[in-house]
Amino acid sequence: MIVAVVGPTGVGKSALGLALANHFHTDILSVDALQVYRGFDIGTAKLKPEDRQGIKHYGLDIRSPQEPYNVAHYQTDARQWIAQLHTDDKLPIMVGGSAFYLKATLHDYQFPPLTDDYDVASLSPEEAWEHLKKLDPKSIETVHPNNHKRVRHALKKALNQQPLSAQNQGHQALYPYLLIGLTYPREMLYERINERVLAMIAAGLEEEVKALRSLPAHPTALEAIGYKEWEGYFTGSLTRTEVIALIQRNTRRYVKKQMTYLNNQFTSIHWLDQSHMSFEETVEAALEIIKKAL
Repeated sequence: MIVAVVGPTGVGKSALGLALANHFHTDILSVDALQVYRGFDIGTAKLKPEDRQGIKHYGLDIRSPQEPYNVAHYQTDARQWIAQLHTDDKLPIMVGGSAFYLKATLHDYQFPPLTDDYDVASLSPEEAWEHLKKLDPKSIETVHPNNHKRVRHALKKALNQQPLSAQNQGHQALYPYLLIGLTYPREMLYERINERVLAMIAAGLEEEVKALRSLPAHPTALEAIGYKEWEGYFTGSLTRTEVIALIQRNTRRYVKKQMTYLNNQFTSIHWLDQSHMSFEETVEAALEIIKKAL
């Protein structure tokens, strides 16, 4: 059995994950496409080591900002972590908002063989086209092989988001699993997101982005929400206030995509609306759901 805590950005998944891991004396698998990178801390709301309550977190700070990392890499890593936890007779608890990473791990998605130094930019046009045909064959209906820029763009999207052809994969689950979903009414969630972004700014997000920009960080990482919006600020075309508003807007849009994906791709999520529940009640409800399934 695997338990996954899912839901949009800013709903409190990390806190619930910690509570469940403490209760079951187990470890946590982070399901976040950016928290794998060292240095991407404030903008990803990564738990600080002192806030992890002594619980081991797989998938945090396992790559330098210069290294590529995508869903295929995560799938390989996460399945190894799950196997280790099962060997140790521990209940794997997966926590995070990168829902395609979660489904690609739990279901029968197949990706082209990739090495750690795999980088779309380093591929020849012919190699990029061949990888795209294998990973997202549906996309080649609308992308011409001679349009090298579009081919690379489509391949990057397929590796880091849901490929168009994913609708033809992933129907078969590889593990028994249970999903606990956290949510709030939309307006309340948007308010939490706006406040969360302001808290990140106060915590030093601008300085974090500035430091990462001074490194040869991998382009995919710097294109993430909370990081890409600063480009205009550092080049003088945006004010700090405008950057903050952009991050808030883009995060709200991302939340809508997260919810759409979760509701379309997973058929049995146990949703807990926290607008009328205390944290303690949320934990109790989640434990009750899990105990019935075990």
